[in-house]
Amino acid sequence: MGESLAGAVASMRLGSSGHGPASPQAHPISSPSSLGTASPSHSLHSPSRGASRHRLLGASISIPRPNLRRTTSSRKDMVVRITPPLLLQAAMATIASEEFHDRATGDDGRDHHSSEGATVLALLRRAPVDLLEVMVREAVRVAELPDGGTLAELQDLLDCPGVEVVDLCGQEVAGPQGKSLRMSRPGQRLRNGRLTLRGGHQRVWFSNGGSEDQWVGLLVTGKNCALEDLEVTGMNEPGNCVFAHGAQGLVIERVHLGGCRADHAVWVTGAKCVMRDCSVIALEGKGCYCSDGGTLRMEGCRIEDNRSMGVMVSGAHSVVELVGGRVCGNGKHGVYVHAGGTASLSGGVEVRDNDGNGVLACFEWSLADLCDASVVNNGEYGAVAEGLAAVRLEGERVDLSGNKLGTHLAVEDGEVDVL
Repeated sequence: MGESLAGAVASMRLGSSGHGPASPQAHPISSPSSLGTASPSHSLHSPSRGASRHRLLGASISIPRPNLRRTTSSRKDMVVRITPPLLLQAAMATIASEEFHDRATGDDGRDHHSSEGATVLALLRRAPVDLLEVMVREAVRVAELPDGGTLAELQDLLDCPGVEVVDLCGQEVAGPQGKSLRMSRPGQRLRNGRLTLRGGHQRVWFSNGGSEDQWVGLLVTGKNCALEDLEVTGMNEPGNCVFAHGAQGLVIERVHLGGCRADHAVWVTGAKCVMRDCSVIALEGKGCYCSDGGTLRMEGCRIEDNRSMGVMVSGAHSVVELVGGRVCGNGKHGVYVHAGGTASLSGGVEVRDNDGNGVLACFEWSLADLCDASVVNNGEYGAVAEGLAAVRLEGERVDLSGNKLGTHLAVEDGEVDVL
């Protein structure tokens, strides 16, 4: 029964209604243990014309394309991953079908299994057949592009309501000039590959009612989205590699951005974003920018060798938190706090070897709060408060030594609090 079940599950074909199984195909797997492998060589059969081939724990399953029209593009190597619990659901639903029961009995109608097997079959036949619908819905939750693809194919997956996770499988997806990638649905995750994005125009609106066109590689507007284990590059026009616009709960983790002409690797406007273990290196413009009431928390990130400032925060209620990591070797100031923004430096963050000031706070209500930070060897001052801005030094673990103009802390129409 084990081999028959394995073959039935791995080669079953879903009916066009999506509410129950049709007749299983007679392509059994060599052994049930092969279901636990992930080798793509265990392909049981080629998909029929007009069907999309998907990988089912090392086996292939053909699903008529109309059922997943909004789930997959036309690529034949698009795959979705089905987890072991869902495989069990598929097995139960398949065994519960009339077709499988007919195959398990002889032509004479007698049950050729043991009495125990017949009892199990009888029980499983009563399982609700809509488990297949559950299986399909959950299966398309994770979609893969194992051989890379086009920006349009990736956008199709990001726009599909059923897909929550898109895995690039370590491959590259490249976009043409004039086209942006968009993540607008909540809870999406894009991971594991390289995005070469040339960018395109996107209209964005700000809290003051104004709007403007921005040149954007990846525009994120959905809530609770995530970018993981990616390299983002390719911008050959001034603009933004990643523009997080009103995207509450965005997490950017282990992502490398840089090596291009972008003005900003990440621009956060009116959004709450966390960057962890990311690197922003060798941009033509700033490393990271937060404005319009946004919040950007950077944990253990490297912001290095960018032509302009390392990190900038601007506007009332806009906050940048630097926790650990490095802001080094940038062409202007390391951290620039402007027009009422707030920056906090803690966790042993290093701001060093930047051509301008290590930390500059300017204009009224701007605040730079330093606690457990090393701001050293910068081309001008270590920390500067000007234009009625403020710099706050907390505790004993703030190092402002070795900055080139000789004065470690400068105040010009601003204030300094030492706590």
